[in-house]
Amino acid sequence: MALFLSNQQYALLLIVISAATLLLDIAVSRRAESQAARFFSWMLRLMNLWMLGSAFEALSPNFASKFFWLRFKYFGVTLLPVVWFLFVWAYTRTVETLRRRFALLLVVPISTLLLIWTNGTAGLFWPSVSFQPLGSESYVLTTHGWWFTYIHTPYSYGLLLLGVIMLVRALWSHGGLTVKQVAAMLLAALIPLLTNVFYVFITDILSAEDPTPLTFALSILLLGWALFRGNLFEVAPIAYRTVLKHVSEGIMILDARQRVVEVNGVMAGRLGRSAQELIGKSTAELFAAYPNLLAQFSLAEPEVLDLEMANKICEVNLSTLKQSGSTPVGWVMMSRDITESKRREAKLTQLSLFDPLTEVLNRRGLEFRANQMLSLAKREAWSMALIYLDLDDFKSVNDRLGHAAGDQLLKRVAFILKEQMREADAVARLGGDEFVVLMSHTDAAKVAGVCSRIVLSLEQEKQSYPADLKVSASIGVAIYPQHGEVLKLLLNNADKAMYNAKDTSSSFRIYKESSSKNTGTDKTL
Repeated sequence: MALFLSNQQYALLLIVISAATLLLDIAVSRRAESQAARFFSWMLRLMNLWMLGSAFEALSPNFASKFFWLRFKYFGVTLLPVVWFLFVWAYTRTVETLRRRFALLLVVPISTLLLIWTNGTAGLFWPSVSFQPLGSESYVLTTHGWWFTYIHTPYSYGLLLLGVIMLVRALWSHGGLTVKQVAAMLLAALIPLLTNVFYVFITDILSAEDPTPLTFALSILLLGWALFRGNLFEVAPIAYRTVLKHVSEGIMILDARQRVVEVNGVMAGRLGRSAQELIGKSTAELFAAYPNLLAQFSLAEPEVLDLEMANKICEVNLSTLKQSGSTPVGWVMMSRDITESKRREAKLTQLSLFDPLTEVLNRRGLEFRANQMLSLAKREAWSMALIYLDLDDFKSVNDRLGHAAGDQLLKRVAFILKEQMREADAVARLGGDEFVVLMSHTDAAKVAGVCSRIVLSLEQEKQSYPADLKVSASIGVAIYPQHGEVLKLLLNNADKAMYNAKDTSSSFRIYKESSSKNTGTDKTL
């Protein structure tokens, strides 16, 4: 024969390839449960029917049994193009749109099978079927009827070519790591297709067995590589790209080596690159500002982190993709732009912790900041000071000049205090005309210098008001840890020192155990 193989050798090869196909089918069933994977398994099973039918046809000794197996293999021949098309559609697009039309795809294959098993010799599919012995071998010889030529063949080749075109488009537009999967599937389809075209339309079918089933061996090798080395079905089929394009959140799919397999336009935009540029890149390259990013997720509870991406704050969460065991085969990273919510949160924080008039801390903000500073001072063993300032006769300013002038004075006092403080210090308004300053890394001598500068600044501020209007302040100071280790005690002792300054007409006083012994400068405002 033209293949230089005896019927027995031809059949043996097909049985071996069939066994390999069965093993691949089992592997697919265990490794993946997607719709595309299920169509893929059915495609392998139909290939098996084709190969086994061809093998037993070659081994059969008489016309009746050969003709039976010839018709049997057409279960695979007629249905394989349909399942191939459904597989490619499910892998590159979505199978949902085909559910209502699925039955229509089966009309031609079922009609073909009915003709083959009922009136296959009546001229529609095979006008003639005969038994032809050639030396020690024998064959069933057929001629092609109009159904075979004008319905079955164009329909089958049309579905096969449509699947190839969809894969070519996916190969052209996708790129990156999954391009190897697509290329392997494309070759696995083209090799048997081209072989079958050559056999049906070019070779003398009276002198050769159909070589198409033998080429399935190469297809099985390519598909097996795509499954085991190309991670076919393990991360995500191309069909998910349709979903990725229509979601408002950024989505990135990573493989087991933390490389980008899929990414939608939203995530690409947040990373400042095109989707094509991101494919194949590692998280170490893309998130250089966040070393060991995936490890950081494992420490988060829950696994959500706030990352800065393209000058926006994004809430990013990570989901692990696993097989039946515990070894990750990939990750899905999703990002949501929370910039506006963070701004609103910051505004609410501003309202809850800051005084709206002077824009310094309010009483609640003071408590929050003081607890932070006291905790740090205790841990690192440094001193800090609490300065308590109360404006003298502030009511006169409101009564004579109006509340707008009083508010302006409060703003100026807040400004003066902030101007004298360092970044690590804190200024707060307790309410009314009372202010508190927290100074870190300081002592009594440094605090005295700061208080003197505050007094001088307020003295200059007095020039903006009528000469007979008293614009002054009394200041009390408590030092941590000598005068207290908690905010309440420091405030209480600074308040005592402040009233002692008022009573003695001093500019400021530093607290001592006995208020009668509190000392301060003799400068008055």
